[in-house]
Amino acid sequence: MTNVLNTPRASYLDEELDMFRDAVERFVRQECVPHIDEWREASMVDRSVWKKAGEAGLLMASAPEEYGGAGGTFAHETIILETLARL
Repeated sequence: MTNVLNTPRASYLDEELDMFRDAVERFVRQECVPHIDEWREASMVDRSVWKKAGEAGLLMASAPEEYGGAGGTFAHETIILETLARL
């Protein structure tokens, strides 16, 4: 997605996080955007997208793998939240 504020790139971002951001943006575009109006009307997100998000490693992204998380960092959580905030 476009950096509309033309802000400088965060120093914590690296190539792996850039690839993660691309994957999150693709997921949101494909799995969330087409359904956003119906979810807002229902005041909830459909269970199927939660399952897909979990399979894609987008839930509990910073939790350790031994606890069922994706083993990422706070940077991964931030990327997910920034992407969802643009909806």
